[in-house]
Amino acid sequence: MILDAAVILFKCDRTRKTYGVTVEKQADGDWKRAWAFPISEQAAHEEGYDYTRANGTLDELAGYPGCPYCGTHAFVRCSCGKFGCYHGEKTYTCLWCGKTGQVDMRDRFDFSGGAK
Repeated sequence: MILDAAVILFKCDRTRKTYGVTVEKQADGDWKRAWAFPISEQAAHEEGYDYTRANGTLDELAGYPGCPYCGTHAFVRCSCGKFGCYHGEKTYTCLWCGKTGQVDMRDRFDFSGGAK
């Protein structure tokens, strides 16, 4: 049973383009990625997606298509709180804030939609 739904923002590291990920809150309180779609930062801001806040896991539901630009299902979260595509790099440079750091694999997050 879906209790709530939201959209959080990601950036594709291959194209540098922004995309939205629809997440659905499950009965156990965790969030799962359900769909991904291209969206401009301006449109995301107008829809309020850049202020989405929640916490939990971000596993994917069956049928989740991955990044609409590069197709990856893997992602990384920067210390700034924003998300991007992940392709197995040991270090990652965030396309949102420019920070570079070691990748630390986690499965629970406090996340936001990409607010600046």
